[in-house]
Amino acid sequence: MVTQKSRPIHSGAVRFLATPNYHWEQFLTSQAETNLGAGSDSVWDYSADDVSYETIIKNPDHAFNTDGIIDIKSVFGIAANGAQVAFYGTSTDGDTAGIEILAWKEGKYMQAKPVCKTTAGIVLGTAVVQKEPITGASITNGLWADTISVTDYWPTGVTIGDSGNNQVATLHFDLMGYRYLQINTVKVNGGVTAGEADTFGAIVTAY
Repeated sequence: MVTQKSRPIHSGAVRFLATPNYHWEQFLTSQAETNLGAGSDSVWDYSADDVSYETIIKNPDHAFNTDGIIDIKSVFGIAANGAQVAFYGTSTDGDTAGIEILAWKEGKYMQAKPVCKTTAGIVLGTAVVQKEPITGASITNGLWADTISVTDYWPTGVTIGDSGNNQVATLHFDLMGYRYLQINTVKVNGGVTAGEADTFGAIVTAY
């Protein structure tokens, strides 16, 4: 008697889970504080400042061409589910900067959703920025931020990676379907205030 071996039952072709391979993109060019909020040493004041989509994002073209705003959908595509941010500046080891990251979904009159903020919790380490990370232009006294400490407002949480190790610390979070991100920097002008980074910028990628 011939015995037939049973065959596994497949519902379809085998599919493999893959994470999209995204590039780094400029989020904010290295500069003194962006001064977008109530003052150069202030993050946005939600009781006084208009942080609606209509005022800040305006439209996809404006967002795409504005330093400090990233349109995730236009830059990385609709498959991007999360964002990862790294920071760098020009100054000396131990100097600090403050940031605020905001997010918007499409909706003309909707207010921003804060992701995280700090007034001095981003600290430059000893890892050297050899060239501007995106343009490749020469940079003097460039250093990566190696320490990140922020107040987290995001519903699913912000995760900090490799903080305090004199390497490249990163901040990442699930986008939850949000399309636009803006970074506001504060307390960045070492030529005026000791202990602050001289200039400060950020790059972003997706996953």
